[in-house]
Amino acid sequence: MVLLVAVAHNLKPILIPGLLCACLALAGCGSATQTATSISPSAVVVVSLSPTSASMPVWHTRQFTAAVQNDTQDKGVTWSLTQSGNICTPDCGSLSASTSATVAYTAPASVPNPAVVTLTATSVADNSKSASLTINITAPTDAFAASVKFCDDETENPNCPAKDTFSLAQTRDLFISMNWQGVPAGTHTQELDIYMPQGNALYTKYSDSFQITDAPKGSATVLRLMPVAGTWITQRQLTGTWQVDVLLDDQPITSKQFIFTP
Repeated sequence: MVLLVAVAHNLKPILIPGLLCACLALAGCGSATQTATSISPSAVVVVSLSPTSASMPVWHTRQFTAAVQNDTQDKGVTWSLTQSGNICTPDCGSLSASTSATVAYTAPASVPNPAVVTLTATSVADNSKSASLTINITAPTDAFAASVKFCDDETENPNCPAKDTFSLAQTRDLFISMNWQGVPAGTHTQELDIYMPQGNALYTKYSDSFQITDAPKGSATVLRLMPVAGTWITQRQLTGTWQVDVLLDDQPITSKQFIFTP
């Protein structure tokens, strides 16, 4: 509705249109000014790692931690390990005990080429956000050594005299003694893969765990008995050159041969 208002001007009445807001009392008009609601942008996810870089000897294990800022649902990170931009093989180490915030990296048994691997933590909430660190793999701090000894001493004496040739007719059991030096502290698994002379077929596997508590010295002796008398070895007269492949924590270490004669 338009309201006509009479205004005295030079003694002549003039009719002018009233302003719309003159209807405030009649039509309930409000203020035309509005306050804009400010909207803040979403907080950006930021991933960081601790430590930011590392150098560690072969076979050693170290834990790394990720922190994610503005991760409102605490989804954490996923972990990956690469070398020269490619997914790591066991030759450049392995990851274990991973959670959304921590992971353990174990260096390989020997220094890889190149000797640097990259550990990356990627945000689960925003996989475009990640953080990486480099790990430099170095030679062992202690002189590592692994020696294999065969003997047939029935007393199961680790100090038994070493032999390489055994008579099937005179051997009840074969004892394989492994002496380890310079092994990092912790629990380790020794595996012996024993191959027959005929076609180099696998005869059996033996797995034994041992503990290293004296880290600077890192020595241990593991004695493994291999039955001979009354087994396929004597029943089928499996004479010839046998081979034992030695692994430590799934890493090949050394090999040694022995001979069974009739």
